[in-house]
Amino acid sequence: MTAEERKLAEAWYQALRAWKTRTLTDTVPRGPRRTPGGPPARVVWGCPVCRSTRVAEWDERILEARARGEDLTPVVREIARVLRVREAVVWSHARDHLDPEPPRPLIGVWVYDRRVRLGEHLLTPAGWIPVERVLAAVREAPEAVRVRLDEIRIARRLPRSLLDGDGQFKDKKRRLLAEAALWLADVLSPRRA
Repeated sequence: MTAEERKLAEAWYQALRAWKTRTLTDTVPRGPRRTPGGPPARVVWGCPVCRSTRVAEWDERILEARARGEDLTPVVREIARVLRVREAVVWSHARDHLDPEPPRPLIGVWVYDRRVRLGEHLLTPAGWIPVERVLAAVREAPEAVRVRLDEIRIARRLPRSLLDGDGQFKDKKRRLLAEAALWLADVLSPRRA
């Protein structure tokens, strides 16, 4: 394991131990994409992909590739090249702005307050990630990895750090915990979204 991987494992380990969550909200968008039967997405006006005139076509391509289980990298690269933005911006759009379900109806307080509760999000080295997504990844993990991830999240008698002063693992148990944290980091990375 490289020094960079050890640092990443330590960061994810600390995030899982701390389990800092926040309820995030977003304003209900006003725009042409709120019609029933339209592309399933939330408009975020600061996003260059959402503001593009070809957004419906690109959203459909991303969702189709996701549904077929294909790698999104070629689609993301093409969108980034056409819009002249970084690939990270398009990955962010694919991860945060696309919703595979049809638009939700505006009921009650939402109509007047125009705020939508996006749910509980966990602070990780990759940013705020929905808690449901983290827990789903943990449930789908191989048995040995899932046991270690549950141990990190729940157990209180764990070391404060996986690494010693030299940046190395002190024992085999810490190395196994680091491997579980790296597995989760890989599954929740933006490229796998």
